[in-house]
Amino acid sequence: MSAYYLIENIGTVQSKPALVIQATALDLPKPSASLQVVVSGTSGSCSATVQWLGGNDGVNFINLGSVVATTANAAVANGTNGAVSQVPWLFYAAYLSAVSGTGASVNAIMGV
Repeated sequence: MSAYYLIENIGTVQSKPALVIQATALDLPKPSASLQVVVSGTSGSCSATVQWLGGNDGVNFINLGSVVATTANAAVANGTNGAVSQVPWLFYAAYLSAVSGTGASVNAIMGV
């Protein structure tokens, strides 16, 4: 069974997890998990960077990398990008580490 978790309008730039998913509640670890980042805005170019983390205790995380989503013209289309982890962590987390652009809003969707 797959589950998806949305961090809607992930908010301000942070240096800690905005959402922690306890994979064990979903009979995980699974062989993989994914993160999709979507950035939108009101005009011009927009960009967002989301840090993706994994760990086994829900407190101490390992950086799985960053996902950068960009759009050249936010009035026309959203920007999206993603990543996949092949490591079966017990916990996953994400936080917004950078955002730019007029009226920029960021969603991060984790699938396990």
